[in-house]
Amino acid sequence: MNTKRLPTMDAIRILLASLVLYSHCYPLLLGSDNFEPLYILTEGQLTFGGLAVDAFFILSGYLIAQSWVRDPGFSFFKKRAIRIYPGFVVAVLVGVVLVAPLSTNLPTHTNVWSLVVHLLNLQGYDPHNAFSGNHFRTLNGSLWSIRYEFLCYIGVALLGLTGLLKRRSVLTSIWGGSWVLSVACGALGKTPTLGPLEPLIGYLPFWVRLLPYYLSGVMLWAWESELPDFSGFEILFLVWCLLIGCLTPGFGVAFMFPVALPVILHWLSRQSVIGAKWITESGDISYGVYLYGFLVQQLVVRWVPGLTVWTFLVLSLPITILLGAASWKYVERPILGWRRSGRGQ
Repeated sequence: MNTKRLPTMDAIRILLASLVLYSHCYPLLLGSDNFEPLYILTEGQLTFGGLAVDAFFILSGYLIAQSWVRDPGFSFFKKRAIRIYPGFVVAVLVGVVLVAPLSTNLPTHTNVWSLVVHLLNLQGYDPHNAFSGNHFRTLNGSLWSIRYEFLCYIGVALLGLTGLLKRRSVLTSIWGGSWVLSVACGALGKTPTLGPLEPLIGYLPFWVRLLPYYLSGVMLWAWESELPDFSGFEILFLVWCLLIGCLTPGFGVAFMFPVALPVILHWLSRQSVIGAKWITESGDISYGVYLYGFLVQQLVVRWVPGLTVWTFLVLSLPITILLGAASWKYVERPILGWRRSGRGQ
């Protein structure tokens, strides 16, 4: 089982974060996803933003399985917390302290205790009246996935502690069960709920969607040494399978994407792409781009009239990239450097 970072993976993650911004242009500007191209193509099964989040979970599963193997135990959790919490906390505080007052002409109100609880739980916080005049009265709607990401870290740790992470046949069975459940829920058009357990472990429909992708990333890591060298033609065939999934109503995306998309991403991550190194020269800014994109777009919608989808993207993307780079340079990288220097031990 390999432990390595593939050459273009960081560039892919930055592009995925940018794809989330593009996808959000439609609901934030027009009020719904109904005009989003992938939403139309898949008859409501998926948006480009949803595709990007699913791909993030695949790549995360691949990387986090490696992280556990390199450094299991308490050190694993410390590293994951240091990587996730500082950037998240600063982004939420920037939203609450700086953006919320600019988001409305009405007075905003923040319950400090509630804010602290939301921060600890890796949940976004919406001050009263924030963006009251926008289509979505949400300060930072992208933050919902961060908590699920961290819970997946805990899941990988449980697999590692029980020894199941090293048993590829068991991993395959667990992934297969999550995949079958996701397809079945898509075919039936409904997902059961967890009732009172949801505040603790999350919204079940989100898990039904995300878990097959995350586990497919873990599977990529576990079976990587057995993967063949796929040709470009074979990858095009898998892309064709994705298209078939898009055109199959109800369950096509749930059926095809967790199977084909991980292989395509792994293949792309291994390619030497011109410009990939230039994209990542500023560091790993993908997390910051994801954290700040929704905030920036909500402000642009509020303050700039007469936007089209593309002018909206052209205005919001450069600002978000600058904020993502600032998050990496002034928050994330210094904290990581502090840990690696030994002062965080």
